[in-house]
Amino acid sequence: MTAVKNDIHAIRSAAVENEAATTAKLTVRDAADAPVGGIDTSKNDAGQASVRPVVADPVQLTRNSMRQFNENFHVMVEVGAVATSGYQSAISEWSKYAQRVTRRNVEILSKARDPRALLGSQDNYLKEGMQNLLSVNARVSELSAQVAREMIGKLNAGAGKTTDRLPSM
Repeated sequence: MTAVKNDIHAIRSAAVENEAATTAKLTVRDAADAPVGGIDTSKNDAGQASVRPVVADPVQLTRNSMRQFNENFHVMVEVGAVATSGYQSAISEWSKYAQRVTRRNVEILSKARDPRALLGSQDNYLKEGMQNLLSVNARVSELSAQVAREMIGKLNAGAGKTTDRLPSM
């Protein structure tokens, strides 16, 4: 009797293994046949697992991709415009600084009647020059921070638009 039970158990095990192998082959075949989207594994009415490919409309996917690209490109153009504006502001600040320094140098050199007078004004000249340099650095840093905030705002606003329209699969 034990031998019969072992034979029945072996037959059942072989059947289960055969069914599992067949299901695996079908799953691989269906996955290879599915062009876009993936595989939907759900249970049918009998409670058995069924495998079928989920196929998305390639035309709609292309449209969504192009719309996403256009929105991303628009956001990047806006960010680039903000960066360019910030760069122009920084260059303008440095240009104004260079003009002030040049005027100040001419003024000091023209007032100096002899080398002793020039050496006497050197302390004030160096102190003023350093204060002006630090002031321009602070202003350019403020402009950079402001531009960075604007760029982040544009990116975040653009990201909010694009994630709302992502295709679902």
